[in-house]
Amino acid sequence: MAKFKVLTPIEHNETHYWPENDKAPKEAPSFGHGRPVPVNASGVIELTDAEAAPLLVGAAIAPAKGKKG
Repeated sequence: MAKFKVLTPIEHNETHYWPENDKAPKEAPSFGHGRPVPVNASGVIELTDAEAAPLLVGAAIAPAKGKKG
């Protein structure tokens, strides 16, 4: 899976991924069901090419060049 830079908050597999933010809460309401889900504010998400395709088109993420796991 490739790493991508998060440009706008997205939800994937019951987790929010936010742009890098050291003051983010630990949980936030799900965009779908409204119950709390964990927040990952590292600014990075790992996705397959198929998962990333619509988010790249929508400008929610960008390829994370040079970031190795």
